[in-house]
Amino acid sequence: EDTTLLQSINLTTGAISEPFKDIKDQYGLPFHSRITSAKKINEEDLLMTTLFEGLYIFNVRTQQLFNYRHNAADPATIAINSPHLIETDNNGWVFLGSAPNGVSYFKNHAAAAQQVIFLDKQGNGYDGFVNAFATLDNDTYYLAGRGVLLEWKRSTNTTKFINYTVE
Repeated sequence: EDTTLLQSINLTTGAISEPFKDIKDQYGLPFHSRITSAKKINEEDLLMTTLFEGLYIFNVRTQQLFNYRHNAADPATIAINSPHLIETDNNGWVFLGSAPNGVSYFKNHAAAAQQVIFLDKQGNGYDGFVNAFATLDNDTYYLAGRGVLLEWKRSTNTTKFINYTVE
């Protein structure tokens, strides 16, 4: 029997609730995953990354729970079932950092896309851990990885490596 339990604690009142106790995802399965990070991305949607069960989106208004997982044969799925970092831009795009490598991104519950290898015109490549995102204009993104800083233009899928060493 699965005894995994998600509890919510109101820090003001001390009240404890179980927000997903009777909620099932789009496949009729109960929520029983270990959450690794969570972020409310708009007034209605809460994103939760999990240790091995992919990504969950919970709609607060409708009480619907959606689970998105990796499928090795489908590039329109998230890159891995243990995403860890959630970032958003102001146009509604959601980016998930994934270990050991890559980025998954989507907008408005649409099919996900993944980018696990970043290459520049000189043939330099990066396929490692992405641990931070920032955007300049909702098309040009800066990604921090293991010892690298990348400028990635999503619309053209072009990458530049940025030298940030201090001498």
